[in-house]
Amino acid sequence: MGDWTDQLQRTAGATRVLALVEATDAGLICTENEVLFLNAGGLQRAPLSEITKVSRDGPDLVLAGANQTFVRGSISVDKLTLANFFSEVKQAVAVARAKREVLLDTSVPTGNPTQSVAISSAEMDEPSLGRSQVAPMFAPMPTMPLLAEPLPDRSVASLPRLSEAPRLSAAREQVQFVPASFWWRTLAWLIDTVLLSVVGIVLLLMFGGSSLLAILSAANGENSTTQLGAALIGLFGAYLLWALVVTIASWLYYALLESGERQGTLGKMACGLFVSNLSGERISFGQASGRYWSKVGVAIAIGVVFGIIISPFGTESAIGRLLNFASSLAVIYTYAMVFFTPRKQTLYDQITSTLVWKR
Repeated sequence: MGDWTDQLQRTAGATRVLALVEATDAGLICTENEVLFLNAGGLQRAPLSEITKVSRDGPDLVLAGANQTFVRGSISVDKLTLANFFSEVKQAVAVARAKREVLLDTSVPTGNPTQSVAISSAEMDEPSLGRSQVAPMFAPMPTMPLLAEPLPDRSVASLPRLSEAPRLSAAREQVQFVPASFWWRTLAWLIDTVLLSVVGIVLLLMFGGSSLLAILSAANGENSTTQLGAALIGLFGAYLLWALVVTIASWLYYALLESGERQGTLGKMACGLFVSNLSGERISFGQASGRYWSKVGVAIAIGVVFGIIISPFGTESAIGRLLNFASSLAVIYTYAMVFFTPRKQTLYDQITSTLVWKR
């Protein structure tokens, strides 16, 4: 497997390189004149001054003009890296468009000399899965005056490879999200809870439906006491099996989806939320599992500790009721920490070093 970016740099020659991305299956570079994409299928070029659309179509990245598609292909890099690269492309397109209009002596409105850069926020949304803490991805670019002098030179040797710099600083102003608020997270949780509850009810009927029907028949005098006892034992066994299956299913639901391509459960996806690590990257299955069990374990631990404290007083005593109320507040506070932490993290977010973002 060749070094894709080295081949692209040789193709670009002396043209100044603004950004590059290197992956195992392809390479991307953005020069001051064009974007070059190279994979096993060959070399594709997109002139900066002709680009009007930058987006993702499934696994493919797409660079297109008004009447044709210049680049279409897949590249195996994380979404933050690709979003950072597209931010560089957007700025380069603006500069290239401005230069072309000057050469063509095209009049540009005085108040907004870059108005002709026709890349809309909607078209730029799909690749924008990087992470930051301020505003939505690809917010409108500030007015940029025509350059009176060239951009500062950056040699290829000193240019950082985006694939080696996963943190948020590379495109902070361009790739921007906000930490998810308590209310968005609560809404996502409610959606997930409803979905899992429906699945749980269906599974309970599947596992214990026959035993439940036998119990109802016995209550109507249609079955003997012996049959009633057998049905009760069957229902208890079905309940234990159901509890085990639901527990495993809930864990896999959260862990697989939050570590998956969309980085969120169905509830989070519906609310435009996703989970990342502290560097803005997709979390692993192990980290997502730790996140789920931390959420469950913290609540259980609080219940056990307060249960031990309450036991000498009794749950019906005034002190017992007060301590029960305090335990409930303690559990609620682990979630309400979103209001008080800089990056809106709950306790289990902090335990597993994760963040939840709002697109």
